[in-house]
Amino acid sequence: NYTYQGQKIKITRGDFSWAMNEIAKNLKQAKFYAANDTQKQMLDHYVKNFISGDMNAHKDAMKEWIKDVDPAIETNIGYIETYLDPLGVRAEYEGFVSIVNKETSKLFSKLVDNAEKLIEYLPWGKDFEKDKFNKPDFTSLNVLAFACSGTPIGINLPNYDDIRENLGYKNVDLGNVYPKPTYENIQYMEGEMKDLYYKYSNESLTLMVALHELLGHGTGKLLTQDVDTGKFNFDHEKLLNPFTGEKISTFYKSNETWSSKFGKLHSGYEECRADTVALYLGHFEEPYQIFFADREDEWLDIEYVMWL
Repeated sequence: NYTYQGQKIKITRGDFSWAMNEIAKNLKQAKFYAANDTQKQMLDHYVKNFISGDMNAHKDAMKEWIKDVDPAIETNIGYIETYLDPLGVRAEYEGFVSIVNKETSKLFSKLVDNAEKLIEYLPWGKDFEKDKFNKPDFTSLNVLAFACSGTPIGINLPNYDDIRENLGYKNVDLGNVYPKPTYENIQYMEGEMKDLYYKYSNESLTLMVALHELLGHGTGKLLTQDVDTGKFNFDHEKLLNPFTGEKISTFYKSNETWSSKFGKLHSGYEECRADTVALYLGHFEEPYQIFFADREDEWLDIEYVMWL
């Protein structure tokens, strides 16, 4: 119970406990069909999370999910995104099941292989990147079912900053979810611009999603000081602010996260950052050589449509 401005507030929990129990029951059964021990451990952590509400159990599930590289069937479940909460704190439940598109995934894997070279093109020094680039799994999926309020076209998970920093993450392209615009429904464009958008919307979106997820969400380092030891995860004496030329004076504490500091702005800010990185790297040849190797005369048109 809480008191606020003289009024008593009673918070009750468990409105959806019946549903969470059913989910946990089915996840226990799913263990019999798991492809490997990693998937079995992931399911155990999911069950614990849904029965107890322990977020650490969900984090443990995500650690196992990252280890499960290149599965034939890809799935993820839990309270994931906070976009719909006005405060950007409470996450919405979602879950998906999908089949890996192996042929298209080869292109995304090739982009991962070239990621470190592309990172060097970004307009900040390597000291603002993670000490080691852990090559993530990046697959293209055909979604069978996705339970959420709005199906995304690309995913970069988990959202837990400490896991991303130390263990890495997975990138997912949801290829069969891409919108298919009809010529008549394309608004605010006329003539050649509209023709180009209609012709190259799928190609430009594929490239945008690939760069957005892998190198937009996947780059950058949270400059952090450990609250217990006082140690920094960067060279505090030498690293300079590129805008002022002075020593870095602001940084995160180890008990802080991106979302805790930026609050309700954090998700929108992060999506803008990822889009900006994608558009910037869309100026370089390497992504086009990977995805559209035999269509060099169309590269500029595809890049142009990315900006539309």
